[in-house]
Amino acid sequence: MIKFFRKIRQKLIEDGNPKRYLIYAIGEILLVVIGILIALQINNWNEGQKNHRAEKEKYAAIILDLERDLSRQMTLYWSFGLSKVTAYEIAGRSIEDTTVIEVIPFNYLLYTFDYYSYVKENHKHLTGEITDKDINNKLARYLYYQYGVDQGLSAYNNLVGELRGYFSVNGILDLEAATSFEGAYTWNTNIQVVNQAKLRAQIHDETFRGHVVMLKTLSQRVREKMFGLMRANNELQVLLANYINQAIENDLGVVGSALPGDPDQFVALKQTSDQENTWEIILDLEDGEIKFQKEQQPRSFNWGRNGFQQGELEPKGSDIPVRKGRYLIQVNLNELTYTVTKKEE
Repeated sequence: MIKFFRKIRQKLIEDGNPKRYLIYAIGEILLVVIGILIALQINNWNEGQKNHRAEKEKYAAIILDLERDLSRQMTLYWSFGLSKVTAYEIAGRSIEDTTVIEVIPFNYLLYTFDYYSYVKENHKHLTGEITDKDINNKLARYLYYQYGVDQGLSAYNNLVGELRGYFSVNGILDLEAATSFEGAYTWNTNIQVVNQAKLRAQIHDETFRGHVVMLKTLSQRVREKMFGLMRANNELQVLLANYINQAIENDLGVVGSALPGDPDQFVALKQTSDQENTWEIILDLEDGEIKFQKEQQPRSFNWGRNGFQQGELEPKGSDIPVRKGRYLIQVNLNELTYTVTKKEE
């Protein structure tokens, strides 16, 4: 090609026509410029593809950490439900009823909680760096809710520290049980580290009641913040998955004794909206109970009924009782609600 252009240039020089030579020279320059521009475009496209692949890998890593965060968030949401129940029982003075005292989980008055967020530790530096505005905003929103949970946990743990001191001074804390090997794992045992008789004696003490009322308030506050964090988690997962065209493991289903046939079977629900995280199915059920869970990770991701409010789901909550019949079952995991509506025969 270069030899071809050299011959043309040589012939124009020999012809002695400056005007034609000038036109040729300009054309040759334009061809060189066009070639450079094409090369730059190809290089930019290659860089764009490389950056896109890197961004997809980054988003896939965030999704993985969001799933890990969600498992812990559900456990804490459930745990603070028990803490709230304990504080409500004591604040309502039902502790004075000796028939109730054995079923109140007093140990929850003394638990402190920590929460390690994989997203916060691994990806908080990405806010402001992510090119997609919607994803950047959702990540910032998630971290905002995470900050609220951290603040709530810190306030709660500080109050529990004060309550432990009060229990110790007044002889309510059973130090021998609390420091025993079994007592160190009271989360999973029935060992009571609280002296119930001495606790009952302090029920009307203003300092004690003030701590309990504040504990009840903080338990509810942390649950509300955790609920917002779980919702932000799902919204960010959906947005990231749509961007990288990755399917989220949508395997929510129904389990329980009310399912006809095999009691261990898993019946998948149909997802009606990934954005709203809504699901439904029509099922024939027997007298018994049901719960909702993910097929692949049932221990980490399962939902039952909230004991206080009909129609509200609780992570790791109680079984939902049903009677024999055909039902339309609808679940909204963003709002943590469900309906079990009997169909007319």
